[in-house]
Amino acid sequence: MPSLDRFETGPRDPQADEPAQIAECAYDRCRNPIYEGEKNWDFDQEWFCSPSCIARHMGAHKRYAQ
Repeated sequence: MPSLDRFETGPRDPQADEPAQIAECAYDRCRNPIYEGEKNWDFDQEWFCSPSCIARHMGAHKRYAQ
């Protein structure tokens, strides 16, 4: 008797696929992978994983007011 489980015989589950990596963060000290469909930032035709990586790439430093 054939199985009636819809997940066994149904269409392919797109969530079962590994996410497609499209780039790496352009900041030299980060290099985290950037995946398709994930929130990321494009600055000057380069991909960054966060706004802080863009700031560090541009030479920004953290400082505290005293």
